[in-house]
Amino acid sequence: MHPGPRARTVVFLTLAIATAVNVASRAADLPLESFAGRGGKIANGLPSEDYPSVGQLLAAGNTCSGTLVGCQTFLTAAHCICGDPVSGQILNGKQCNARPDLLDPKGKRVYFQHAGLFEVASIVVHPRFQFRLRSDLALVTLARPVTGIGTSRVDLVQKPATGTPATIVGFGADGNGSLSGIKRAGAVTTAPCVGVNDLTHVCFTFDNPLGDPGSNSDTCPGDSGGPLFLNFGTSEVVAGVTSGGDGQGCHPTDHSFDADVFLDRAWLQARGGVDLDRGFCGDLTPAGAKGSAVFGRDGTLDETTPRQGLTFDVPAGTERLRLALNAESGADFVFSARAGGRPAPQSFDCRGETAGAPAFCEILAPTPGPWNVLVRRVSQKGAAFQLTATLLAHLAPPGPCIPSATALCLGKGRFRVEATWQTLDGTVGAAETLPLSDLTGFFSFFDPANVEAAVKVLDDCKSSRHFWVLAAGLTDVRTLLRVTDTASGATRIYLNPQGMPFGPVMDTAAFPCP
Repeated sequence: MHPGPRARTVVFLTLAIATAVNVASRAADLPLESFAGRGGKIANGLPSEDYPSVGQLLAAGNTCSGTLVGCQTFLTAAHCICGDPVSGQILNGKQCNARPDLLDPKGKRVYFQHAGLFEVASIVVHPRFQFRLRSDLALVTLARPVTGIGTSRVDLVQKPATGTPATIVGFGADGNGSLSGIKRAGAVTTAPCVGVNDLTHVCFTFDNPLGDPGSNSDTCPGDSGGPLFLNFGTSEVVAGVTSGGDGQGCHPTDHSFDADVFLDRAWLQARGGVDLDRGFCGDLTPAGAKGSAVFGRDGTLDETTPRQGLTFDVPAGTERLRLALNAESGADFVFSARAGGRPAPQSFDCRGETAGAPAFCEILAPTPGPWNVLVRRVSQKGAAFQLTATLLAHLAPPGPCIPSATALCLGKGRFRVEATWQTLDGTVGAAETLPLSDLTGFFSFFDPANVEAAVKVLDDCKSSRHFWVLAAGLTDVRTLLRVTDTASGATRIYLNPQGMPFGPVMDTAAFPCP
Protein backbone atom coordinates (compact mmCIF):
# COMPACT_ATOMS: atom_id res chain seq x y z
CA MET A 1 0.00 0.00 0.00
CA HIS A 2 1.37 3.38 -1.02
CA PRO A 3 0.58 6.65 0.76
CA GLY A 4 -1.76 8.69 -1.40
CA PRO A 5 -2.66 12.36 -1.91
CA ARG A 6 -5.74 13.91 -0.39
CA ALA A 7 -7.18 15.77 -3.30
CA ARG A 8 -10.24 14.29 -4.87
CA THR A 9 -12.04 14.37 -8.19
CA VAL A 10 -15.69 15.35 -8.00
CA VAL A 11 -18.09 13.20 -9.99
CA PHE A 12 -21.26 15.17 -10.67
CA LEU A 13 -23.37 12.42 -12.27
CA THR A 14 -25.57 10.90 -9.60
CA LEU A 15 -25.09 7.29 -10.74
CA ALA A 16 -21.34 7.74 -10.98
CA ILE A 17 -21.22 9.10 -7.46
CA ALA A 18 -22.97 6.07 -6.07
CA THR A 19 -20.41 3.83 -7.74
CA ALA A 20 -17.31 5.91 -6.98
CA VAL A 21 -17.91 5.99 -3.23
CA ASN A 22 -16.67 2.42 -2.95
CA VAL A 23 -13.33 3.03 -4.66
CA ALA A 24 -10.61 2.52 -2.05
CA SER A 25 -7.28 3.35 -3.70
CA ARG A 26 -5.50 6.58 -2.83
CA ALA A 27 -2.15 5.64 -4.34
CA ALA A 28 -0.08 8.50 -5.74
CA ASP A 29 1.08 6.41 -8.71
CA LEU A 30 -2.45 5.78 -9.99
CA PRO A 31 -4.57 8.12 -12.15
CA LEU A 32 -6.56 10.77 -10.34
CA GLU A 33 -9.74 8.94 -11.31
CA SER A 34 -8.57 5.96 -9.25
CA PHE A 35 -9.29 7.77 -6.01
CA ALA A 36 -12.17 9.83 -7.37
CA GLY A 37 -15.39 10.15 -5.43
CA ARG A 38 -14.00 9.17 -2.05
CA GLY A 39 -15.09 12.42 -0.49
CA GLY A 40 -16.84 13.76 2.55
CA LYS A 41 -15.45 15.54 5.56
CA ILE A 42 -12.51 15.41 7.94
CA ALA A 43 -12.72 12.01 9.65
CA ASN A 44 -14.15 12.23 13.19
CA GLY A 45 -14.36 16.01 12.86
CA LEU A 46 -17.16 18.49 13.49
CA PRO A 47 -18.99 20.75 11.01
CA SER A 48 -17.73 24.29 11.40
CA GLU A 49 -18.50 27.84 10.34
CA ASP A 50 -15.34 28.92 12.18
CA TYR A 51 -11.91 29.35 10.57
CA PRO A 52 -13.13 31.85 7.94
CA SER A 53 -9.76 31.85 6.16
CA VAL A 54 -10.13 28.18 5.16
CA GLY A 55 -11.63 27.80 1.70
CA GLN A 56 -12.24 25.23 -1.01
CA LEU A 57 -10.41 25.11 -4.34
CA LEU A 58 -12.71 24.08 -7.19
CA ALA A 59 -10.81 23.11 -10.32
CA ALA A 60 -12.23 21.20 -13.29
CA GLY A 61 -13.89 18.56 -11.14
CA ASN A 62 -11.10 18.38 -8.55
CA THR A 63 -11.64 19.73 -5.06
CA CYS A 64 -9.05 20.65 -2.46
CA SER A 65 -8.89 22.84 0.60
CA GLY A 66 -6.59 25.74 1.41
CA THR A 67 -6.03 28.87 3.47
CA LEU A 68 -6.22 32.58 2.74
CA VAL A 69 -2.80 33.87 3.81
CA GLY A 70 -3.00 37.26 2.08
CA CYS A 71 -5.76 39.46 0.67
CA GLN A 72 -5.38 37.71 -2.69
CA THR A 73 -3.11 34.78 -1.77
CA PHE A 74 -4.48 31.27 -1.17
CA LEU A 75 -2.14 28.54 0.09
CA THR A 76 -2.89 24.97 -0.98
CA ALA A 77 -1.08 21.73 -1.91
CA ALA A 78 1.01 21.43 -5.06
CA HIS A 79 -0.37 17.98 -5.85
CA CYS A 80 -3.82 19.57 -6.18
CA ILE A 81 -2.43 21.37 -9.24
CA CYS A 82 0.15 18.95 -10.62
CA GLY A 83 -1.82 15.83 -11.50
CA ASP A 84 -1.29 15.00 -15.17
CA PRO A 85 -4.77 14.34 -16.63
CA VAL A 86 -3.40 11.89 -19.23
CA SER A 87 -0.94 9.75 -17.26
CA GLY A 88 -2.49 10.28 -13.84
CA GLN A 89 0.98 10.89 -12.41
CA ILE A 90 1.71 13.69 -9.96
CA LEU A 91 4.44 15.79 -11.57
CA ASN A 92 7.24 17.38 -9.58
CA GLY A 93 7.50 21.14 -9.14
CA LYS A 94 9.83 21.78 -12.07
CA GLN A 95 7.68 19.73 -14.43
CA CYS A 96 4.46 21.26 -13.15
CA ASN A 97 5.66 24.88 -13.45
CA ALA A 98 6.54 24.13 -17.07
CA ARG A 99 2.95 23.05 -17.84
CA PRO A 100 0.77 26.06 -18.74
CA ASP A 101 -2.24 23.77 -19.01
CA LEU A 102 -1.95 22.75 -15.35
CA LEU A 103 -1.29 26.31 -14.14
CA ASP A 104 -4.06 27.79 -16.28
CA PRO A 105 -6.39 29.73 -13.93
CA LYS A 106 -9.35 29.31 -16.27
CA GLY A 107 -12.07 27.20 -14.71
CA LYS A 108 -10.57 27.39 -11.22
CA ARG A 109 -12.31 29.15 -8.34
CA VAL A 110 -11.95 29.43 -4.59
CA TYR A 111 -14.93 29.39 -2.23
CA PHE A 112 -15.17 30.89 1.26
CA GLN A 113 -18.19 30.46 3.51
CA HIS A 114 -18.05 34.13 4.55
CA ALA A 115 -17.09 35.77 1.26
CA GLY A 116 -18.29 33.68 -1.68
CA LEU A 117 -16.62 32.54 -4.92
CA PHE A 118 -13.43 34.06 -6.34
CA GLU A 119 -11.86 33.61 -9.76
CA VAL A 120 -8.18 32.66 -9.94
CA ALA A 121 -5.62 34.97 -11.59
CA SER A 122 -2.46 32.83 -11.43
CA ILE A 123 -0.84 29.79 -9.78
CA VAL A 124 2.73 28.96 -8.82
CA VAL A 125 4.02 25.65 -7.46
CA HIS A 126 7.07 25.23 -5.23
CA PRO A 127 9.90 24.37 -7.68
CA ARG A 128 11.33 21.68 -5.38
CA PHE A 129 8.02 19.89 -4.87
CA GLN A 130 8.10 16.11 -4.99
CA PHE A 131 5.16 14.25 -3.56
CA ARG A 132 6.03 12.36 -0.34
CA LEU A 133 9.50 13.94 -0.39
CA ARG A 134 9.08 17.69 0.23
CA SER A 135 7.46 21.08 -0.48
CA ASP A 136 3.88 20.07 -1.35
CA LEU A 137 2.94 23.76 -1.59
CA ALA A 138 1.25 25.99 -4.17
CA LEU A 139 0.20 29.64 -4.04
CA VAL A 140 -2.98 30.67 -5.83
CA THR A 141 -3.40 34.37 -6.58
CA LEU A 142 -7.05 35.43 -6.63
CA ALA A 143 -8.42 37.83 -9.22
CA ARG A 144 -9.65 40.26 -6.56
CA PRO A 145 -9.06 40.84 -2.86
CA VAL A 146 -11.18 38.96 -0.33
CA THR A 147 -13.03 41.27 2.06
CA GLY A 148 -14.66 40.45 5.37
CA ILE A 149 -12.14 37.72 6.21
CA GLY A 150 -9.00 37.95 8.31
CA THR A 151 -5.98 36.23 6.81
CA SER A 152 -4.00 33.46 8.52
CA ARG A 153 -0.27 33.79 9.16
CA VAL A 154 2.19 31.21 7.89
CA ASP A 155 4.58 29.65 10.39
CA LEU A 156 7.71 31.79 10.68
CA VAL A 157 8.46 30.75 14.28
CA GLN A 158 9.73 27.17 14.38
CA LYS A 159 9.11 23.64 13.21
CA PRO A 160 6.40 22.05 15.40
CA ALA A 161 7.74 19.62 17.97
CA THR A 162 6.38 16.12 18.33
CA GLY A 163 3.46 16.01 20.76
CA THR A 164 2.14 19.49 19.93
CA PRO A 165 -1.67 19.93 19.87
CA ALA A 166 -2.99 21.21 16.53
CA THR A 167 -6.20 21.68 14.55
CA ILE A 168 -6.94 20.46 11.04
CA VAL A 169 -9.63 22.06 8.86
CA GLY A 170 -10.89 21.11 5.43
CA PHE A 171 -13.74 20.28 3.07
CA GLY A 172 -12.70 16.63 2.67
CA ALA A 173 -13.79 13.11 3.61
CA ASP A 174 -14.92 11.40 6.79
CA GLY A 175 -14.14 7.96 5.41
CA ASN A 176 -17.74 6.79 5.76
CA GLY A 177 -18.89 7.14 2.18
CA SER A 178 -20.28 10.68 2.25
CA LEU A 179 -19.23 13.21 -0.39
CA SER A 180 -17.00 16.26 -0.07
CA GLY A 181 -18.14 19.85 0.33
CA ILE A 182 -18.76 20.15 4.08
CA LYS A 183 -16.18 22.08 6.10
CA ARG A 184 -15.09 20.33 9.29
CA ALA A 185 -12.45 20.81 11.94
CA GLY A 186 -10.79 18.44 14.36
CA ALA A 187 -7.98 18.13 16.87
CA VAL A 188 -4.74 16.23 16.26
CA THR A 189 -1.38 15.87 17.98
CA THR A 190 1.84 15.94 16.00
CA ALA A 191 3.77 12.65 15.96
CA PRO A 192 6.84 11.08 14.36
CA CYS A 193 6.41 10.59 10.62
CA VAL A 194 5.92 7.12 9.16
CA GLY A 195 6.90 6.53 5.53
CA VAL A 196 7.97 10.13 4.86
CA ASN A 197 10.87 12.31 6.01
CA ASP A 198 10.46 14.02 9.40
CA LEU A 199 12.73 16.82 8.20
CA THR A 200 10.35 17.90 5.45
CA HIS A 201 6.95 17.05 6.90
CA VAL A 202 4.72 17.57 9.93
CA CYS A 203 2.88 14.37 10.82
CA PHE A 204 0.19 12.94 13.08
CA THR A 205 -1.37 9.52 13.61
CA PHE A 206 -5.08 8.73 13.56
CA ASP A 207 -5.52 5.82 15.94
CA ASN A 208 -7.96 4.17 18.33
CA PRO A 209 -9.58 4.99 20.65
CA LEU A 210 -11.23 7.72 18.58
CA GLY A 211 -12.99 9.67 21.31
CA ASP A 212 -15.71 12.23 20.66
CA PRO A 213 -15.91 13.80 17.18
CA GLY A 214 -13.50 16.68 16.95
CA SER A 215 -11.24 15.35 19.71
CA ASN A 216 -9.14 13.04 17.53
CA SER A 217 -9.41 13.51 13.79
CA ASP A 218 -7.84 12.76 10.42
CA THR A 219 -7.56 14.23 6.94
CA CYS A 220 -9.11 12.53 3.92
CA PRO A 221 -9.48 13.12 0.15
CA GLY A 222 -10.73 16.66 -0.37
CA ASP A 223 -8.74 17.97 2.61
CA SER A 224 -5.53 18.26 0.57
CA GLY A 225 -4.09 21.76 0.84
CA GLY A 226 -5.95 22.52 4.06
CA PRO A 227 -4.19 23.91 7.10
CA LEU A 228 -2.73 22.38 10.21
CA PHE A 229 -3.10 25.24 12.70
CA LEU A 230 -0.73 25.59 15.66
CA ASN A 231 -0.43 28.21 18.37
CA PHE A 232 3.08 29.05 19.56
CA GLY A 233 1.77 31.43 22.22
CA THR A 234 0.45 34.48 20.39
CA SER A 235 -1.95 33.35 17.65
CA GLU A 236 -2.64 30.41 15.37
CA VAL A 237 -0.39 29.97 12.36
CA VAL A 238 -0.46 27.61 9.39
CA ALA A 239 2.30 25.14 10.30
CA GLY A 240 1.35 22.39 7.86
CA VAL A 241 -0.45 21.90 4.56
CA THR A 242 -2.34 18.63 4.16
CA SER A 243 -0.51 16.34 1.76
CA GLY A 244 -1.39 12.64 2.22
CA GLY A 245 -1.67 9.55 4.37
CA ASP A 246 -1.49 5.77 4.22
CA GLY A 247 -4.74 4.63 5.83
CA GLN A 248 -7.40 2.89 3.75
CA GLY A 249 -10.61 4.89 3.90
CA CYS A 250 -9.15 7.32 6.46
CA HIS A 251 -9.87 4.83 9.23
CA PRO A 252 -7.52 4.00 12.11
CA THR A 253 -4.67 3.43 11.94
CA ASP A 254 -3.69 6.20 9.48
CA HIS A 255 -0.33 7.99 9.35
CA SER A 256 -1.02 11.44 7.89
CA PHE A 257 1.62 13.84 6.65
CA ASP A 258 1.61 17.58 5.92
CA ALA A 259 4.09 19.76 4.07
CA ASP A 260 6.25 21.65 6.58
CA VAL A 261 5.49 25.36 6.12
CA PHE A 262 8.38 26.53 8.30
CA LEU A 263 10.84 24.68 6.07
CA ASP A 264 9.70 26.66 3.03
CA ARG A 265 8.96 29.98 4.73
CA ALA A 266 11.50 31.85 2.58
CA TRP A 267 9.82 30.72 -0.66
CA LEU A 268 6.37 31.59 0.68
CA GLN A 269 7.52 35.06 1.72
CA ALA A 270 9.28 35.69 -1.59
CA ARG A 271 6.31 34.57 -3.71
CA GLY A 272 3.58 35.98 -1.48
CA GLY A 273 5.35 39.31 -0.97
CA VAL A 274 3.71 42.11 0.98
CA ASP A 275 0.30 40.48 0.58
CA LEU A 276 1.26 38.00 3.33
CA ASP A 277 1.69 40.88 5.78
CA ARG A 278 -1.90 42.09 5.48
CA GLY A 279 -4.24 41.05 8.25
CA PHE A 280 -7.32 41.69 6.11
CA CYS A 281 -8.50 43.77 3.17
CA GLY A 282 -11.30 46.23 2.66
CA ASP A 283 -13.39 48.27 5.07
CA LEU A 284 -15.50 45.49 6.61
CA THR A 285 -15.07 43.94 10.03
CA PRO A 286 -13.57 40.46 9.51
CA ALA A 287 -15.93 37.55 10.14
CA GLY A 288 -15.62 36.39 13.73
CA ALA A 289 -14.26 39.73 14.97
CA LYS A 290 -16.10 42.25 17.12
CA GLY A 291 -18.74 43.97 15.05
CA SER A 292 -19.55 40.86 13.01
CA ALA A 293 -21.93 37.96 13.59
CA VAL A 294 -22.12 34.48 12.11
CA PHE A 295 -25.16 32.17 12.08
CA GLY A 296 -25.02 28.65 10.74
CA ARG A 297 -27.20 25.66 10.05
CA ASP A 298 -25.91 22.17 9.30
CA GLY A 299 -28.28 19.46 8.20
CA THR A 300 -29.33 16.86 5.65
CA LEU A 301 -32.07 17.09 3.06
CA ASP A 302 -33.69 13.89 1.84
CA GLU A 303 -37.12 12.43 1.09
CA THR A 304 -38.27 12.75 4.69
CA THR A 305 -36.80 16.24 5.21
CA PRO A 306 -36.93 18.07 1.86
CA ARG A 307 -36.37 21.54 3.37
CA GLN A 308 -34.90 23.23 6.42
CA GLY A 309 -34.73 26.83 7.58
CA LEU A 310 -32.70 29.38 9.52
CA THR A 311 -33.95 32.51 11.29
CA PHE A 312 -31.75 35.30 12.66
CA ASP A 313 -31.88 39.00 13.43
CA VAL A 314 -30.00 41.67 11.52
CA PRO A 315 -29.11 44.66 13.73
CA ALA A 316 -29.30 48.24 12.47
CA GLY A 317 -26.04 49.44 10.99
CA THR A 318 -25.15 46.12 9.34
CA GLU A 319 -23.34 46.91 6.12
CA ARG A 320 -23.37 43.48 4.46
CA LEU A 321 -25.36 40.30 4.81
CA ARG A 322 -23.65 37.36 3.12
CA LEU A 323 -25.40 34.02 2.66
CA ALA A 324 -23.53 30.92 1.52
CA LEU A 325 -24.64 27.35 0.95
CA ASN A 326 -22.22 24.48 0.41
CA ALA A 327 -23.38 20.90 0.12
CA GLU A 328 -22.03 17.45 -0.61
CA SER A 329 -20.86 17.05 -4.19
CA GLY A 330 -23.62 16.38 -6.66
CA ALA A 331 -26.40 17.79 -4.46
CA ASP A 332 -28.67 20.32 -6.15
CA PHE A 333 -30.10 22.52 -3.40
CA VAL A 334 -31.49 26.04 -3.51
CA PHE A 335 -31.77 28.62 -0.76
CA SER A 336 -33.96 31.71 -0.59
CA ALA A 337 -33.76 34.54 1.94
CA ARG A 338 -36.29 37.19 2.86
CA ALA A 339 -36.46 40.01 5.39
CA GLY A 340 -39.46 39.97 7.73
CA GLY A 341 -41.27 37.02 6.20
CA ARG A 342 -41.07 33.50 4.86
CA PRO A 343 -39.34 33.28 1.46
CA ALA A 344 -41.25 31.85 -1.46
CA PRO A 345 -40.31 30.93 -5.06
CA GLN A 346 -41.35 34.40 -6.28
CA SER A 347 -40.77 36.34 -3.06
CA PHE A 348 -37.22 36.64 -1.79
CA ASP A 349 -34.44 39.19 -1.28
CA CYS A 350 -31.67 36.90 -2.48
CA ARG A 351 -31.23 33.30 -3.49
CA GLY A 352 -28.67 30.79 -4.76
CA GLU A 353 -28.46 27.24 -6.10
CA THR A 354 -25.70 24.64 -5.65
CA ALA A 355 -25.73 23.42 -9.26
CA GLY A 356 -22.14 22.16 -9.44
CA ALA A 357 -20.66 24.69 -7.01
CA PRO A 358 -21.44 26.36 -3.68
CA ALA A 359 -24.08 29.08 -3.79
CA PHE A 360 -23.66 32.63 -2.54
CA CYS A 361 -25.50 35.93 -2.41
CA GLU A 362 -24.80 39.25 -0.73
CA ILE A 363 -27.02 42.15 0.33
CA LEU A 364 -25.73 45.68 0.77
CA ALA A 365 -27.27 47.43 3.82
CA PRO A 366 -29.80 44.67 4.64
CA THR A 367 -33.12 45.59 6.22
CA PRO A 368 -32.81 45.46 10.04
CA GLY A 369 -34.93 42.91 11.87
CA PRO A 370 -35.71 39.20 11.47
CA TRP A 371 -34.57 37.34 8.36
CA ASN A 372 -35.64 33.90 7.23
CA VAL A 373 -33.69 31.52 4.98
CA LEU A 374 -35.12 28.33 3.51
CA VAL A 375 -32.99 25.54 2.01
CA ARG A 376 -34.76 22.97 -0.17
CA ARG A 377 -33.93 20.13 -2.55
CA VAL A 378 -34.11 20.57 -6.31
CA SER A 379 -33.07 17.02 -7.27
CA GLN A 380 -34.11 13.82 -5.52
CA LYS A 381 -30.65 13.10 -4.15
CA GLY A 382 -30.30 13.45 -0.40
CA ALA A 383 -27.16 15.06 1.00
CA ALA A 384 -25.71 17.12 3.81
CA PHE A 385 -25.44 20.91 3.61
CA GLN A 386 -24.00 23.91 5.45
CA LEU A 387 -25.78 27.26 5.41
CA THR A 388 -23.81 30.26 6.69
CA ALA A 389 -25.12 33.76 7.31
CA THR A 390 -22.42 36.39 7.93
CA LEU A 391 -23.23 39.91 9.13
CA LEU A 392 -20.49 42.50 8.68
CA ALA A 393 -20.24 46.11 9.79
CA HIS A 394 -18.23 48.94 8.31
CA LEU A 395 -14.73 49.26 9.74
CA ALA A 396 -13.64 52.89 9.64
CA PRO A 397 -9.87 53.45 9.54
CA PRO A 398 -8.61 55.47 12.50
CA GLY A 399 -7.06 58.92 12.17
CA PRO A 400 -7.56 61.68 9.62
CA CYS A 401 -8.98 61.17 6.16
CA ILE A 402 -6.49 60.03 3.54
CA PRO A 403 -7.65 60.52 -0.06
CA SER A 404 -7.74 57.33 -2.15
CA ALA A 405 -9.40 55.81 -5.18
CA THR A 406 -12.45 55.06 -3.02
CA ALA A 407 -12.41 57.87 -0.41
CA LEU A 408 -13.09 61.58 -0.85
CA CYS A 409 -11.72 63.92 1.81
CA LEU A 410 -13.86 67.04 2.15
CA GLY A 411 -14.05 69.99 4.58
CA LYS A 412 -10.28 70.43 4.89
CA GLY A 413 -9.88 66.69 5.26
CA ARG A 414 -12.25 66.35 8.21
CA PHE A 415 -14.92 64.31 6.40
CA ARG A 416 -14.35 60.97 4.70
CA VAL A 417 -16.94 60.19 2.02
CA GLU A 418 -17.32 56.71 0.49
CA ALA A 419 -19.93 54.99 -1.66
CA THR A 420 -20.74 51.33 -2.35
CA TRP A 421 -22.99 50.09 -5.15
CA GLN A 422 -24.84 46.86 -5.85
CA THR A 423 -26.29 45.87 -9.22
CA LEU A 424 -29.45 43.86 -9.81
CA ASP A 425 -27.46 40.64 -10.27
CA GLY A 426 -26.01 41.03 -6.75
CA THR A 427 -22.55 42.31 -7.68
CA VAL A 428 -21.15 44.67 -5.05
CA GLY A 429 -18.38 47.19 -5.62
CA ALA A 430 -16.69 50.26 -4.17
CA ALA A 431 -17.39 53.49 -6.06
CA GLU A 432 -14.35 55.30 -7.45
CA THR A 433 -13.76 58.93 -6.52
CA LEU A 434 -13.62 61.92 -8.84
CA PRO A 435 -12.48 64.86 -6.61
CA LEU A 436 -13.57 68.36 -7.60
CA SER A 437 -12.84 70.70 -4.68
CA ASP A 438 -12.51 70.85 -0.92
CA LEU A 439 -16.30 70.93 -0.68
CA THR A 440 -17.48 68.68 -3.50
CA GLY A 441 -16.67 65.43 -5.25
CA PHE A 442 -18.16 62.83 -7.56
CA PHE A 443 -18.34 59.04 -7.71
CA SER A 444 -18.30 56.68 -10.68
CA PHE A 445 -19.39 53.04 -10.49
CA PHE A 446 -18.48 51.28 -13.71
CA ASP A 447 -16.67 53.84 -15.88
CA PRO A 448 -14.57 56.79 -14.64
CA ALA A 449 -16.03 58.89 -17.45
CA ASN A 450 -19.58 58.26 -16.20
CA VAL A 451 -20.55 60.20 -13.05
CA GLU A 452 -23.12 58.35 -10.94
CA ALA A 453 -23.32 60.49 -7.77
CA ALA A 454 -22.25 63.88 -6.43
CA VAL A 455 -21.76 64.89 -2.79
CA LYS A 456 -21.01 68.11 -0.91
CA VAL A 457 -20.22 68.77 2.75
CA LEU A 458 -21.04 72.36 3.62
CA ASP A 459 -19.84 74.29 6.70
CA ASP A 460 -22.89 76.11 8.11
CA CYS A 461 -21.54 76.46 11.63
CA LYS A 462 -22.22 80.22 11.79
CA SER A 463 -25.93 79.85 11.07
CA SER A 464 -27.23 76.39 11.98
CA ARG A 465 -24.18 75.20 13.96
CA HIS A 466 -24.06 72.11 11.80
CA PHE A 467 -22.25 70.71 8.81
CA TRP A 468 -24.62 69.90 5.99
CA VAL A 469 -24.45 66.87 3.69
CA LEU A 470 -25.92 67.41 0.22
CA ALA A 471 -25.98 64.68 -2.43
CA ALA A 472 -27.61 63.75 -5.71
CA GLY A 473 -27.38 60.84 -8.10
CA LEU A 474 -27.72 59.94 -11.75
CA THR A 475 -28.45 56.25 -11.18
CA ASP A 476 -31.10 53.77 -10.04
CA VAL A 477 -28.53 51.29 -8.73
CA ARG A 478 -28.66 50.42 -5.04
CA THR A 479 -26.18 52.82 -3.46
CA LEU A 480 -24.89 53.28 0.07
CA LEU A 481 -23.31 56.70 0.68
CA ARG A 482 -21.29 56.94 3.88
CA VAL A 483 -19.98 60.21 5.38
CA THR A 484 -17.68 60.00 8.42
CA ASP A 485 -16.62 62.88 10.66
CA THR A 486 -13.04 61.86 11.45
CA ALA A 487 -12.92 64.36 14.32
CA SER A 488 -15.70 62.65 16.27
CA GLY A 489 -16.02 59.26 14.56
CA ALA A 490 -19.72 59.88 13.85
CA THR A 491 -21.08 58.45 10.59
CA ARG A 492 -24.13 59.20 8.50
CA ILE A 493 -25.52 56.65 6.05
CA TYR A 494 -27.71 57.45 3.04
CA LEU A 495 -29.21 54.52 1.11
CA ASN A 496 -30.75 54.54 -2.35
CA PRO A 497 -32.90 51.42 -2.97
CA GLN A 498 -32.42 49.19 -6.01
CA GLY A 499 -34.41 50.31 -9.05
CA MET A 500 -35.24 53.74 -7.61
CA PRO A 501 -33.87 57.01 -8.98
CA PHE A 502 -31.23 58.40 -6.62
CA GLY A 503 -33.22 61.15 -4.90
CA PRO A 504 -31.65 64.36 -3.57
CA VAL A 505 -30.16 64.36 -0.07
CA MET A 506 -30.35 67.56 2.00
CA ASP A 507 -29.26 66.72 5.54
CA THR A 508 -28.94 70.12 7.21
CA ALA A 509 -28.11 68.67 10.63
CA ALA A 510 -25.71 65.93 9.63
CA PHE A 511 -22.86 66.75 12.04
CA PRO A 512 -22.69 69.24 14.91
CA CYS A 513 -20.02 71.95 14.98
CA PRO A 514 -17.21 72.56 15.65
